[in-house]
This record gives sequence, C-alpha cells and structure tokens, in this order.
Amino acid sequence: MNFSGSSNAQFISLFPVFVNKEPADQVIAKYYWENDAHWNEEGYRPVADALLQGNGGIQISKKAKN
Repeated sequence: MNFSGSSNAQFISLFPVFVNKEPADQVIAKYYWENDAHWNEEGYRPVADALLQGNGGIQISKKAKN
C-alpha cells in the first residue's frame, strides 16, 4: 500500500507542473539545484502558481470525512 493511502493523507502530484513541452534538460537546469533532486528558488514558483490556481492548475479536492 502507498504512504498516502495507508496514512489517510492526500497525495498531490506535481509531475504535470514540470512535464510539459519544455525539454527535460532545460526543466532540470531551470528549476532544480545542480546535481540535486530538489527545486531551486525558481522551481517553487510554478508549484505555487499551480497550487493557487482555481482553474487549469492542480485541483486539490477536499478530503472526505471519515
């Protein structure tokens, strides 16, 4: 079982934020620290934009109450 399912936590995929028409090497160079899998300062911008958009971004559904 996955972590979010076993922990009753919502999983938000940010994959669509970075996988687009831009070539992968350009995305990595622009949004990630060199030789590191973490976003740099510029990498947080598209994530914040996507999470804050009401339409067309990542939709965060309300968790169902148990």
